[in-house]
Amino acid sequence: MTDRPTLVEAWNAMASWSKERAHREAEAFTRRQPAVTALAMAYLEDQGADAQGLAMQLVLALDAVYAGLLGRAPRQVRQQDVERALDEAERAFLELGEMEPELALRRMLHRRETAAPEVLADALDAIMTHAEDEPAIRKSIGPLFVAVKAAMLAYERANGLRAQAVSLAAAREARGGAPLAKVGRNDACPCGSGAKFKRCCGTRPAAQPPPVGDTAAERHFLEYLNVAKRVLLFQQRFDGKDAPWLRRQNRDFERRFRPGEDDGTPDSLHIGWLLFDVRLPAAGRTVGELFLAREGGRLADSDRGRLHHLCASYTTFHEVIALMPGQGRKRLRELITGIEWTAHDIEDPEARNGRVGDVWLCRLVGPRDDAVTFMTPIVYPGDRRDDIERLLRHLLRDEPPERMGDVMKREVPFLAEFTIVSRQPAPAPPALSNMDGDPLLPTTLVYDVDSVAAALAALGDLEPAGPSAVERAADGTVVRATIRWVRDTPGRPLENVLAGTLRLEPGRLTVEVNSRERAAAAGRLIEERLSATARLRATLHEPLETALREAAADPGREEKARAAAEEQARLMAEHPELGQALLEWTTDYYRRWLDMPIPALGGQTPRAAAQTGDGRARVRALVDDLERMESRRPAHTPRMDVGWMRRELGIE
Repeated sequence: MTDRPTLVEAWNAMASWSKERAHREAEAFTRRQPAVTALAMAYLEDQGADAQGLAMQLVLALDAVYAGLLGRAPRQVRQQDVERALDEAERAFLELGEMEPELALRRMLHRRETAAPEVLADALDAIMTHAEDEPAIRKSIGPLFVAVKAAMLAYERANGLRAQAVSLAAAREARGGAPLAKVGRNDACPCGSGAKFKRCCGTRPAAQPPPVGDTAAERHFLEYLNVAKRVLLFQQRFDGKDAPWLRRQNRDFERRFRPGEDDGTPDSLHIGWLLFDVRLPAAGRTVGELFLAREGGRLADSDRGRLHHLCASYTTFHEVIALMPGQGRKRLRELITGIEWTAHDIEDPEARNGRVGDVWLCRLVGPRDDAVTFMTPIVYPGDRRDDIERLLRHLLRDEPPERMGDVMKREVPFLAEFTIVSRQPAPAPPALSNMDGDPLLPTTLVYDVDSVAAALAALGDLEPAGPSAVERAADGTVVRATIRWVRDTPGRPLENVLAGTLRLEPGRLTVEVNSRERAAAAGRLIEERLSATARLRATLHEPLETALREAAADPGREEKARAAAEEQARLMAEHPELGQALLEWTTDYYRRWLDMPIPALGGQTPRAAAQTGDGRARVRALVDDLERMESRRPAHTPRMDVGWMRRELGIE
């Protein structure tokens, strides 16, 4: 080994290369060792170009070192050698838990894993030196070390080299000519905390924080989390045919839904979707299922079972049906399917305290009698249950409830949008207006009139077909009358608009309109037609909010609504032509609606919006809403079939 170049020497030699030579050498290396190149570039893709560039320099230097060690060009490293080596390097790194990367590297010093531990020592020095000088590298110390160590292990396996009985620490001592400094119990701790060693890393293995598993529930959750971490690492180095597609899907999800940000969707919803919900087009499996197929044989039976549970799980809504505080659990029932779960309580206060009737959006994992929540539940009050169930039925469409899992995996982007919108402050009530665009304000004008008959003669033509109700005395004189004031509005969605109602009775004319503007127009009209024979006595305004509160407080409102529905049903039964006329009018209106600018479509018409992918989705949602609205019409009212609309818009 003494005649071969060290990694530092090989690396320094590269510094003299011209840009053209560096490019040629990198291309030649990529052709010679494609699996190692993929390891350096794909594994560190999320760490940035600086980390990828440093990794490529290190593996080029490694290639030269192993050529000197072997006395020949190293054999081509196979993809399976890289995967196995990377798995070993990651597993060793994961065993160190959640320590700072620098401290984790120190713990690795005493492992005996490679045929050339002094090369690993050089690589460690190179990474740490770069990290000191380049902030962009500092955050990538751990992944860089894992990638370089995996490349070394893969080279050694491909070329039949066996690990030496020498640790990385011993190699560093030999290189430095002196033993590594020992840390006394009263010395400053090498982790940089500022505390004495005996009160820091000397009191607990590897300076790890207290374990998460302080309770049975937390330990149960941590067991699943550790399996998910291994799947996540597999996904991060995944470089199959589906890898570019998956990266695009993930970037799009992160751009649209901002997982983990204050105004975004929960991180746990994103991770669950990425690992266990997205079906890869070429593989026909999720990342979790692919990991199970490739790596499942190396998992312990218990972890393999947990991975099966994770792959089968999905995010959906559950109703809390029982609290079990003595056991630290809750009973939940999945909406639509009715599947019941017993889930461990978690640390989130709102979910842990909980109330019967609350609705949770979460991902339950594990056996149904011993499950954990794999995402912190988003809690909705029980009074939203019916609305949420209607939403789920809409997502399910014509699928049977048994397919709920597949449907919810497919609809995670919708759930992500739902979590964002549902947590936003409720918008201010919309400004209500009439067909003229005037703010709604129910207004009543009261006049004294000299003659009911004269007023009827002057105002009767306001209703095109004549006054709708006239009551006469025995001698034929007019006693009372009702006039529906109808105005022509050509070119509008409604060509005739009811502007108000006029009621005549002895000595009195009452005008009911729904805005100040219409009240003013009515006043001008009456002054013009009745002149001095009508005198304004009072103008009454009733804010809409007051009218709504009074209607809600009316103890007889349900009876009145029932009576009105019965009267409508009677009229429809006696006069079927009314229902047919209503259906024809509705259909005619929606035929014109296809070419009206719609605010919900950004001012586009439905016909124009349906020509683009995004617009077509929004048009389909509007038509779906219309179909649901039609389905809720009373049985005695004819319902419009929106199928013709779907066909005309091309959204079947």
